[in-house]
Amino acid sequence: MEAKASSLATALWLVVLFLLPLASNVITNSSEGEQPDVFARPSPLLEAQGRAQTTWSGTQTLSGTYTIGVTDEVIIQPCTVVQLEANERIIVDGRLTVQGTASC
Repeated sequence: MEAKASSLATALWLVVLFLLPLASNVITNSSEGEQPDVFARPSPLLEAQGRAQTTWSGTQTLSGTYTIGVTDEVIIQPCTVVQLEANERIIVDGRLTVQGTASC
């Protein structure tokens, strides 16, 4: 009987130790005056990155070098004007699609 109680106590302590980091995160968030969100999304460093798609039209003025990430796509529609400052560039690690027409 004593061995079962000892095993149960050990199991409970292990559960508490595994849950302690989660509890400390909730306490930290609530101490900042916010309601704790136990279902919040994980940090961006831990979650898988999805593909982002951005469409440019009209006139796009970029103030600085613009990088298209490896999982991202920028689509430039027909007749779109992209303005860059001198010595600035668009770095394409992902996909850049320029949709031109005969008139544009």
